Amino acid sequence: MIPIVTISSIPALILMLFISYRIYSSYRKTKSRTINYFLKVFLSFLVGGLLFLPNGTLIKNPEIINLIFNIYPFFFFLGTAYNVALTFEIIDKQILKKFSFAMIVIYGLIICIIPAMEWQAAPMYVSEPFVFWEDTRGPLFNALTGIGILLPLLWIVVFYLYNGLKSDDKYIRNKSLLMVGSFLFFLFGNITDYIFGADTNIFYISLYTAFWYIVAIVLLFLVVEYKKEKTFLKEEAVNNV
Repeated sequence: MIPIVTISSIPALILMLFISYRIYSSYRKTKSRTINYFLKVFLSFLVGGLLFLPNGTLIKNPEIINLIFNIYPFFFFLGTAYNVALTFEIIDKQILKKFSFAMIVIYGLIICIIPAMEWQAAPMYVSEPFVFWEDTRGPLFNALTGIGILLPLLWIVVFYLYNGLKSDDKYIRNKSLLMVGSFLFFLFGNITDYIFGADTNIFYISLYTAFWYIVAIVLLFLVVEYKKEKTFLKEEAVNNV
């Protein structure tokens, strides 16, 4: 049997690894605080994806698979918290930066720990030659997970959209809009996985989610590769990614 959902995440993880490496290279050159936040965002997402990867490939125990299902979303909360904090770092709102980061992390811990305390086996679904496991969080916690990531993502999209459109630099504007597109697809994946998928047991819902995330990460890849030599100092957070 092929664990199709896990296998389908591999291309996105490879791209995410490459993006993290490129951002780390930029950070080593600049020591920029904003780029350091970007690095933490993508490393958090990468850890969450790598934690999910053994499900159905290296790990077959349904109780352990379910535990991983309950734990790995925390790293998406953590990456989202760093991303929101970055927006407030850029506009120098230090109190909002610390408050938003703490609230998202605490919320993510609560949402992930409570279901993890219930030691249950993940139900397995088979559609030959594929096999798929589902979490036991239930509709409520899945929906709360989705909403907890959805609202910060909406702020991130609005932030980069507004700042990109108001920029007089075409390069900065285009790069910001690429970031908006990427986070919109992350938002679509989040809605599909946790909100629409919270009340269904449809096998292919996770494949749709994987597709949205792959598109989102491809757009991030384009953001990283889309560079020019000179930019304004205040816009280094976007240009040096």
